[in-house]
Amino acid sequence: MINKIDLKELKLLFKDNKCVLIEDFDNAIIGIKEGFHKAAVYDTYLCINILIEKGMNQEQATDYFYKKVVDHHVGFYCPIFIKTI
Repeated sequence: MINKIDLKELKLLFKDNKCVLIEDFDNAIIGIKEGFHKAAVYDTYLCINILIEKGMNQEQATDYFYKKVVDHHVGFYCPIFIKTI
């Protein structure tokens, strides 16, 4: 059986591979992109929920997430955002 990696181990792996992490969104990390340029993988819905928990409404959180988080992070080591099903 394959064991899943825990968040502490994952954060060390991110650091070792120069991955960009987003402050305050640790609870939205769901994995790491494999390959030559590794990247942190975040759940879009969890990110938006974190913003809502900080006091934004749904529309403000969604708008902020796409304009200030997703569009701001580009490049090889920047995070990947996915919508889970």
